[in-house]
Amino acid sequence: MEVISPKTLLKKFEIGKIDLLQIDAEGYDLEVIRIFDIENSKPEAIIFENVGLEENDYQTYLEKLKDAGYKTRKFGPNTLALKNGYTEFQKYFT
Repeated sequence: MEVISPKTLLKKFEIGKIDLLQIDAEGYDLEVIRIFDIENSKPEAIIFENVGLEENDYQTYLEKLKDAGYKTRKFGPNTLALKNGYTEFQKYFT
């Protein structure tokens, strides 16, 4: 099995824009966010599991997402991070 970085994946398949980044990494979701370089890849929406994460780490990454221009909302075992420009979904973040 070949393993490549997200940056290489985007370049290899000439992906210029990411609409949705869905992460299900069984407790390593924050690590995937970190290596995906959210500040530069700028997915429109990110969904990741929050189950099994250390609360301190989770809060740190919520702040990082906020600083990168995302609003976040916890929905049970998952968290949705949505870029601030999506006005039609803002009602879910109040």
